[in-house]
Formats: sequence, C-alpha cells, structure tokens
Amino acid sequence: MEFNEDPRNSVKLQVLGSLALRERDSDVSLSPKLRRLLAALVVRAGELASVDWLAETVWVNRDAPDDPRPALHTLISRLRAVTANMTDIAITTSPPGYIFQVSRETLDAYVFEDGIRTARQTESPADAVMQLARLLALWRGPAYAEFADEDFARAEASRLNALRQAAREDLIELMLETGDTRAVSEVRSFIAEDPFSERLHTQHMLALYRAGNAADALRVCREYRLLLGEELGIVPSSLMAELELKILKNDPSLSLSTQNSTSTPASLEPQEFSGTKEPVKAWRNKLVGRDEDMSAVKELMDSRRLVTLTGPGGVGKTQLAKTLANDLSSQYRGGALFCELASIGAASQVIELIASVIGAVPESGSDPMAQVLKLLAGREALLILDNCEHVLLGAASFVEQLLARNSTVQVLATSRERLDVVDEQVWELSTLPVPQGDDLQALSVQLFTERARLVNPRFMAPAELAELCRQLDGLPLAIELAAARMKSMTVKEVLDRLVGNPGILSNRHRTANSRHQSLISVVDWSYQLLDREQQAIFDQLSVFAGEFSLDAASEIVDASGTIDIPTAVLDLVDRSLVKHSELDGRSRYSLLDTLRRYGRQHLLEQSILDQALARHAAWYIEFAESAEEGFKADWISSLDAELPNLRAAHRWLIHHRDAEGALRLTKALHYYALCTLRAEVYDWAEEALSLAEPSHHPLLPAAYASVAIGSWLAADFDRGLLMADKGVDAGQHSGHPSVRYAIAARGDIDFVQKRFDTAADYYHKVVDLTTAEGVREIALIYRGLEIVCMARTGRVPEARELIGQVLLEAQQFGSSDLKSKVTLFAAEIALYGDPAESLRLLHEAMELARRVGNLFHKQELMLTAAWTEIIHGSPDRAAALLSELLNSWRGLLHLDYFFIRVLRGTIVLLAGAGCDEMAAVLNGAMPRHFTAVPANYDSKYYTLLEKALTDVKQHLGAERFDVAQSFGSGLTHEETIDYAVAAIDTFSSDDLLRQRRLDERNSHEE
Repeated sequence: MEFNEDPRNSVKLQVLGSLALRERDSDVSLSPKLRRLLAALVVRAGELASVDWLAETVWVNRDAPDDPRPALHTLISRLRAVTANMTDIAITTSPPGYIFQVSRETLDAYVFEDGIRTARQTESPADAVMQLARLLALWRGPAYAEFADEDFARAEASRLNALRQAAREDLIELMLETGDTRAVSEVRSFIAEDPFSERLHTQHMLALYRAGNAADALRVCREYRLLLGEELGIVPSSLMAELELKILKNDPSLSLSTQNSTSTPASLEPQEFSGTKEPVKAWRNKLVGRDEDMSAVKELMDSRRLVTLTGPGGVGKTQLAKTLANDLSSQYRGGALFCELASIGAASQVIELIASVIGAVPESGSDPMAQVLKLLAGREALLILDNCEHVLLGAASFVEQLLARNSTVQVLATSRERLDVVDEQVWELSTLPVPQGDDLQALSVQLFTERARLVNPRFMAPAELAELCRQLDGLPLAIELAAARMKSMTVKEVLDRLVGNPGILSNRHRTANSRHQSLISVVDWSYQLLDREQQAIFDQLSVFAGEFSLDAASEIVDASGTIDIPTAVLDLVDRSLVKHSELDGRSRYSLLDTLRRYGRQHLLEQSILDQALARHAAWYIEFAESAEEGFKADWISSLDAELPNLRAAHRWLIHHRDAEGALRLTKALHYYALCTLRAEVYDWAEEALSLAEPSHHPLLPAAYASVAIGSWLAADFDRGLLMADKGVDAGQHSGHPSVRYAIAARGDIDFVQKRFDTAADYYHKVVDLTTAEGVREIALIYRGLEIVCMARTGRVPEARELIGQVLLEAQQFGSSDLKSKVTLFAAEIALYGDPAESLRLLHEAMELARRVGNLFHKQELMLTAAWTEIIHGSPDRAAALLSELLNSWRGLLHLDYFFIRVLRGTIVLLAGAGCDEMAAVLNGAMPRHFTAVPANYDSKYYTLLEKALTDVKQHLGAERFDVAQSFGSGLTHEETIDYAVAAIDTFSSDDLLRQRRLDERNSHEE
C-alpha cells in the first residue's frame, strides 16, 4: 500500500476531475481502498458517515472481511496520518461513524461553488469572464471520475458536473455580451465535451454570426438538428428555430451594439408615464431570507390597494419594497414610482415630494394635492411611499384622498408605524431567524455570510457567528453593517467589541442614507419621534432582560405625570420599538437587544440605571415567591417565561451583595429548580450561600437544601448529605420554617441510598411542617413518599391502603402535576404483587405528566416505567421510553443520578436482544462518567445488570468484550447519548435483525 504517512506533509484535496490526495509539491500515492474511503468521506463532507455505510462503500460487498469494522478503523487511522499536520482537514469520530471536516478553501468543489456565486454577483462582465475562466481551469476531467457510476458518488458527481456545465454556458454568454473574440473557439471546446447541449450550440451560432460567418452559423444549426434526430430521435426547441430564422433575415437585434443597448431588464427601465423623473432602482444586493414575506405581500397586493410594511428600523422594509416594485412594475402600465419621504422634515412637504417624483409642474395659485390627484387620474401605477413614520399625518392624508378619488393607483408604504387609514392592510416585517445553539443554517447567518463575502470572498462562517447573529437580533441592517467589517476584522473581534462600542456597526458607503450609516442613527430616528415621557418609559423598559408582561412594566417603570404605563407600552408596540408576542394565550413584550442597549445607555448617562435595576430585581423576587406559594396549574411555565429576568435579578443581587434578596430568590425557586432540572438555578443557590455564610440568616436552610439537591442530582451524595445536614442544623438554630427544605433534601438523599426507615422519618417531619404552614399540596407529596418508604420496608398492605387515601385527596386539588406524582407512588407500591396494575398506573401518570412542565417528575416516572417494562412488560415500550429519556438530556443538566440508571436499563435491554457488542460499548462508557456513583447503586436493578453483562461477555468472548468496552470508554458525554440512542433505534427498527442475533447466540451456545 503506497502512500506517504509523513505528518509533516502539507496536503490539499482535489475532487474536481480525478480524485487525489496530493502534496502541494509532489504527489501522495494512495491505495485503491484509501482512495475509495477518501471519496466516500468527501462526498459526505460535514455530515455523519456511518461505519456500516463506509464499510459497504469501501469493500462494495465483494471482498469485505467477515468483520470490516477493525479494518475500516485501520484505514481511517492511515488517512488521519496523512492529514495529521493539517488544521483545515479533520476526520472526527462521531458514533456510529465519522465526520470528514474540511475548510472551504481546501476542497476544490467548495472553491468552485463559492467562486461561481461570486462571479455571478460581479457587476463587470469582463471581470466575471476572467473569474469563470479561472474556475473552469480547476477541472481536470469529470467529477469523481473513478467513482462517478457508483451509487455513493453518482448524485454528487452529477451535481458538480451540472454546475460546471452551467458555468461554461454563463462564460460564453458573458463573452458574447462583451464582444470577446475568443467566444467561438471557447464554445467549440465545450461542445466537444458536451455535444448535446442546445444552449452551447445556440451560443456557437450567435458567436459565428457576430464574427461574420452566418453560413457557418446555419451549418452548426443543421448539424445539431441532424445529431439530435439520429442519436435521440428529437428536434431542437423553438428558440433555436427562431435564432436560425433571425440569422437568415440578418436581424439587427442580433448585433452586439443592439444587445448592449437593451441589456437593462425591462422591469428597471423607465415606464411610459407623463413626467416620470426616475424609475425604482433595483436593490444592489441579493434579498436574503424574505421569500415568504415576498409571496405574502404579493398575495395581499392582489386584493388590497394599500399595503403598509411595518417593522423596526433596519429590518429591511425599504429593501423589500424596492424588490417588490421591480418584480411587479411590469404589471402596471404607468410603472412603479418611488417616493423617499425620509428626505423631507414636515408633513406638509409630502405632497410636494410626490408632485416632484411624478413630474407635476407647479402652477401658480393651484392646489398641489388637486394637481397630483389630477395627474394620477386614470393612470395604472404602483406608488411606493418609503419611510412615512415621521410624516404620518401628511402621508395618511394624501393616501386617504388618493384611494377615495382614484381606482387605478396602488400604494405600497413602508413605515415604523401604520398609517391608520381606512382599508389599510398591514404586513409586519420581522427580524430574520437567529441560530438555536451552534446552528449555522439560520437565515440571519446566511445573510451575514452573503454580505461578508462581498468584502472578503474567502469568508468562512465560524462558530462564533451564531452568537453574533443572536446579539444582533437577526436585524438585517445590523447584520449587514457587521458583515462589512469582515474586510478588516474577525467575527469574534466584532462580538467582543459590540457591547462597549456600538459605533462599530457603521457604514462608510458615501451613498448610504444617513439614517442607515450606523445602527445608532437608525434607533435615533425612531427615538426622536417620541415625546419626553415616552422616551423615559422606553429607556426604563430596557431593564428587562427578556420578555415581560404589562403587569411587570406597570410596577417597575417609574413614570412621572399621569401617563398610563400599559397604554404607553402598546403605543411603543405600534411604533415598532417594542415587540409583541403571545405565550399560552398571554401577551408578552420585549425589546430587541440593539434597542435594549440603546435604552440602557440613556439610563446610565442619567445615573438612574441602578435604581431601575433595583426595582426590577425586587419585583421578580416577589413574583417568584408568589408563584411558589400558589403552585397553580401554570406556575412552572410562568417562571419559565420569566427565566431571563430572574437570571438578571439574581446577577444584580449578587453584584450588589444583597444576601437577603439572593436567599429569598433561591428559596422561591427551590422547587422550580428541581422540577425543571436547570443546573444554573442550583449555581445561583451556591452563590447566594457563599454570600450569606457565615451569618445565621433564617433563610440559609433553603439555600443549603438547594445546593444539597444539586449535588445529589450530580451523584455527589457525600456533598449532598453534608449540605442537607448543614441546612437542618441551621434551621434548628433559627427555628425558621425554611428548615423543611433541608429536612426534605435529607430525606431524599436517604431514600436514594436505600435508608428507607430514616427517609420516612424525615418525610413525616416535612408533612407536619407543611401542614402547619397550610401548604397542603406539598404535604401530600411527602406523605406519598413516606408511604412508599413503608412499602420498601415490607409494610406493603398498609402502604396500599394509605396511598389510596392520598390519591383521593390529591384528586380534589385539580392539579395534574400533583395527581401524577401520587399516581407514581401508587404504581411503585402496586409493583409489589401486581406488575400489570403498576404498569397501568405508570402510563396513566405519564399521560398526566405530559400536560405539565415538571421535568424531574417526568424523568423519574419514565425511568420507573422503562425498568418495569423491561422486567414485566414490553421491551419495545421500554426501548421507546429509554430513547425519549436520552434525547431529552441534550443540553440539560448532566444528571448522573438518572443517567446511570438509564444506561444500565439500555444495557440490559440490548443484552436481552442479542445486541452484545453495543451493550459492552455502553458498559465501557459508564465508569468514565459515573465514578461518584457506588457500583451497587440501585441494587434491585444492578443484579439484572450483572447477569446481563456476564451473558454478554460469554457470548462475545473476553477479547471482543474488552475491545468494545475500550471503545466505549473513549466516548464523551454527548457521544454516549448518541451511541445509546442509535443502539436503541437499531434494536427497535429491525425485528428480523433482533431475531437473527438471538438465533446466532442460541446456535453459539449449542
């Protein structure tokens, strides 16, 4: 096998023409299998290529070894050795396969695609000709020449070859447009490789005709017609026939000068209209991410004479309006008329500007409005009124009279506030979607990339771009201004400087409208249209970290005078300065981050930011406390909605060393943290605790309890026990009711460590304390846990009777969450003697749990149901539950307490189905992640696990068992989840495979 394994080599991938991995100075020879593997990885660059698919591709099912996986891993290792010293190429392991990662500058296919895109955006045809010629020179033959007829490469090869063909045709078209004399010889060489392309033949005919060879042009047409007839049995299209006829007639439209003089798209040419001074100018750059808006507005314009595009400054209203005008102007005999109202400063000037645009000559003593309406009478035209918000009265007055007296002119307006005219149809333009997590496919990222490549053709979207687009709110103007910086800065540098230096988002284009030369000027334009009271309210709304309610705004905003805060907020919504949304039937309001930063800067300059943030923190402490006290049906979702504001309140309290406020917030969110499994809320408890210690604050027990539960969920039982005991001691010292939180935490830790007698005692104390406080819902939950402890210690008949009473009482509260919890307790007790009834109750509880947001309870419930299905029920239902559990943990708190039990259940399930290797891999993954969990933790199920692993090891043999475990030990937390989910999917999706594996195992045992 010949290839250079020296890691010092600098290599570059080439996939256009014959595939090769080659050194820049000398070739690196690869064996056929390595070449095939490389081709397969390149075909799926950036995507997961499974081990099974790669093995089938490399060996084509002919000469594959019995177990191709080890051989494939060896090939991967050798390929990695060749690329080891390259930062722009990586082959990463991602169970159940590999991902080939390569920069766009390294792969010729990417270079070609990006270059074509750039060439098509180049304004100069001559420059575009040179760019296309250089790109086409990259080709050394058909794409994936060695593998083009094979299944794995066929689609990608066809796509690249089609792109090459389109580029060739574009090149000839541009050469014809510029009068390039090389067009004839160039098109002949292309036809030699693609003799059936009609477009190339028509281009050849036109090139010959312009070179003075009309007879040769006609001969090309005849020969092509003969070729199609003999080879394919078809005739050329009517377009070629029309060209042939024009050549015979020596039609002057075919000459180069005529072509150049009429090359402007018809929709952009001046239309027949008396006095029209200037048509709508096409937007220079491609409109990105507005296809749905375009379609929707066009549909509205089919039935409405006045459509107003609204939205915040910089959202792209003008750009969309101009694009619509160019698309639609051919439908109006009078064309499209564009009136830029931003250039005037008073409502009275609106009619003067419109008169100027349509070419009305002022007449002494005449009414300008009457003159404009007269000139527009009977004209079929589209009138665009851009930026109406600062002259609303003048714009609305004109439009109202126009629509009342004229039935042929249609109006498209843009404004940050609606015109409020009869029959006005409003279309609100939203910001572009921003990435979720690290996703770089969002439309905001696409726009940034598109614009960045105008100033830096080599721009590649880095991971930080997702966060930058979020910081920019998906606001198109902000994105374009930031993208313009890619000529001299990186994304990370812009992101780092954004908050402290908003001026970084500015535009140096000399022709840019002054309002769009910086993001600050865009916001200033809207802000200056507010009166002083409205400005003060807007500034104070900037203290909200996320969405907020009208109730919160009413309490937090400190407004002078008699202005009604809710009304003021709604007015700001109308002006596109505040965004309205809906959540569970309730109205929510928010500011874009760019507007929030602007408002906070004003508060800071006035030295009132701290006071506003103090009111914000105080209100959200009270809000959290009221939510915990009520435990209403939607208490979890109401706190979820306010999490950004709760987070901001906590940060302010810690920064100002307000121990009292921090502890109050921690206590109020104790049950919320447990129900939602949000790790950050436990971190808040840690910070509050560190701020309050070593005082004897009466709320310390609740903080200790939260830290104890957080430690327990991370399987750090020793620290959990220590924190719970500290909380109990602190509560006994202060005598404060908050001691119940610490006592409950102490009971939970004893429960999971199988000390059921002491756990029952702690739970009983919690029942007494919560009953005394009047929190009956909490008392019922801990009474249920106390009864479960009874069953675990052998008092099953007594437990069965008592849990029935608790279940009846829970039903009286009408809470799905409470009923689901108590039903789970009943299911656990029913398991002692009646597994079928236990499963029925578990599925009933799960149905209830899906209606509420209590993740902790849902996880516990599903896990109990999964193990019960494994032992007493359906393996398929168990598999579905385990898969859902695993998928739900992506991005959540790493709950080792739950996770180890899920993995153990998955191993038992897979072992029982004969999926021995997968079971061994997952067993290998456990020690790395769960060293804090005792080996015999959850002993009832641990016995099943030990038996399953003994069977797996016997069937695989010690060597294969160790190899599989070794692979598992190298998996990260996320890779472990991926592998487990994939293993369960394999188990669930192929009954024949499952039966075959069991048959193989049974045959082996015989």
